[in-house]
Amino acid sequence: MKKILSYLSGLFALILVVYLARLWSDTRYQIGSDPRAVTPSPTSYPALSQDEARAQIIDLLQTNGGCRLPCWWGITPGETHWETVHALLSPMLKTDYAEDKLLSYHDPSGSTPEKPALPGVEFHLQDSIVQAITVFSVRSNYLSELDIHHIFQTYGKPDQIYLRAFPFTSRSLVQIFLHYPRQEMAIEYRFDTEAADQKIRVCNLDQPAEADFHLWEYDRPMVQDFYIIARNALWHPSEYKILPLDEASSWTVDSFYESFQLPEMHTACIETVTVLWEENR
Repeated sequence: MKKILSYLSGLFALILVVYLARLWSDTRYQIGSDPRAVTPSPTSYPALSQDEARAQIIDLLQTNGGCRLPCWWGITPGETHWETVHALLSPMLKTDYAEDKLLSYHDPSGSTPEKPALPGVEFHLQDSIVQAITVFSVRSNYLSELDIHHIFQTYGKPDQIYLRAFPFTSRSLVQIFLHYPRQEMAIEYRFDTEAADQKIRVCNLDQPAEADFHLWEYDRPMVQDFYIIARNALWHPSEYKILPLDEASSWTVDSFYESFQLPEMHTACIETVTVLWEENR
């Protein structure tokens, strides 16, 4: 009898081990051993019509979901779970990626002069929680509450302003970066302009062609990787030259910030010499 009980006990233990092993293999843990770090398996939500989706996103661009940067559309780095992100965005935007470290969305409706494309958004994850957000190509049509003037009004003077120029043959591209490390964000504005007499001038500073937003939860160890993933040139300057504003022009951070408090700012220009940017051709 003892031998039978011993045999049954051993058989039960073996079955239990096999069951647990299979259960473990079916669980898609991807990051270390943290049981929260699962690969997203997004639920399908009913899609809105293109007009409904556009209207909702434009409203979010104007209100930002009622929160301050680095929160974006109510999504806060360091707090928001990926499932919350997907439930909000998947009815409005097309899902590009749904991986253990990245969620990505874009506007599938294309772009026309009457209806410019809506921005794309990437969310970088750790333990299923959003750690950084990159918003790509917010067109000028949608920047009324996010242009330089409004950012200065809302968030004050940035710690640093950077400039980068690409002196192409017929046109020049100029990027202005506002760096707010203590507020966990950097904003990149892009301007199309012309070069003449070995100089590049950027005017209409309140009317950039488009902007990118880089937002993060500062205290996370993965944040430097997120800068690179988000191709943020402030922290990856070796690919193309980038300079502090006061080294590339006659402006300083203080004078540039203070000038936006003046009503005549719309007539001001940033001027930089072409020779500084020859290696960026």
